[in-house]
Amino acid sequence: SGQRALSGLRCSALLSLQLRGTHQINVAGRPQRWDLEHEAHCTHSAFDDELGAWWQIDLTDLHESVQNVRRTVVHLLPNIVVVLDDVQLLRQEPIRLRWHPGGEPQIEFPHDFRVVVDEVALSAKVVELAGEDSPELIIGHHAYRPPYDHDRIGNPMPQRHEPYLDATVHGQKARFLSLFAIGEPRAPMDLWQQIDSFNWCIGQDDHQVDAQVASGVLSVTGPERCVDHGHRLSDEDF
Repeated sequence: SGQRALSGLRCSALLSLQLRGTHQINVAGRPQRWDLEHEAHCTHSAFDDELGAWWQIDLTDLHESVQNVRRTVVHLLPNIVVVLDDVQLLRQEPIRLRWHPGGEPQIEFPHDFRVVVDEVALSAKVVELAGEDSPELIIGHHAYRPPYDHDRIGNPMPQRHEPYLDATVHGQKARFLSLFAIGEPRAPMDLWQQIDSFNWCIGQDDHQVDAQVASGVLSVTGPERCVDHGHRLSDEDF
């Protein structure tokens, strides 16, 4: 199946997918380094054709003037993806998480959104765990601005206005948790619910899925299956 094919991808392929635009961390508006001297590294990964997969990527080398930037992804088959972005800086600066959802998002609550693209629906929640309050999600659209809105011979560049969602905090550290559930557009989809400071869930009874970030471990549990990354996510600063 397509889901099992995903769990069989090598870590290098998953790293490429992560870097090409689904979501990015940005610090103080500085662009990421895109050259052969600076690379992201997949530090840990595990794949299981029955359960799913998890992988962790060290993105520190792609950012200037940071202490540590790390992303952990858990994919619980068939339809749950949870992403944890940890950021530690040398000083307090704006830290932004930007998601490109692939379609026009509908914000349900300050931290929840839904997206429908073709035959796929997405229910998502984005929260920040290092601070006292999570930032609201802000919708924006990409656009070419003058003088970059024309090509070399003066023709206007096509404006596609791709949507994105931003969550921004100001501080020396941040921990963004992004929770995703994929379903069908014609079927009603639940929203992710926060149980307490460490636990979230979606669905009910035999279809409930739980996500937990506790004791430095990210775990996702569904009916008769559990995937956790098995390594501490960060040091005692979190």
